[in-house]
Amino acid sequence: MLLFGRKPDKAGMLRRVALTCLFVWLVLAALALTGHLRSPLTFAFWAFFARHKALTVYLAAVNLAAFILFGADKRRAVTGRRRVPIVTLLGLAFLGGSLGALAGMYLFRHKTNKNYFTLGVPLMLLTQAAALFFAMNAKF
Repeated sequence: MLLFGRKPDKAGMLRRVALTCLFVWLVLAALALTGHLRSPLTFAFWAFFARHKALTVYLAAVNLAAFILFGADKRRAVTGRRRVPIVTLLGLAFLGGSLGALAGMYLFRHKTNKNYFTLGVPLMLLTQAAALFFAMNAKF
């Protein structure tokens, strides 16, 4: 609810992104401190994705969607048509598409002057990398 409010407040959007990422980091830290990590930690990302094909397909789809939406929003901005909402762009990035969003931002040169994108999307990418690392090493 922190990130996906109905009316986005552009002034407080970076704070909302940071608080949402902080919440995820706190959950990961709490799980790690309660003993939910394996003893020898692994960094075998490719093996993890090979075992979890549905996750791989989901991440590929959401990153592609984020990339395409950034391009579509840039085109709409140039042509003066109705724009893609900020909450949609940040929401897709938060739901796993931060790599596609970051690539779309810099390839299309779109939203690169907005701090809630230039700081928020890389923060989401780091948060997602930490969540992926935790999932790879979880004892569940």
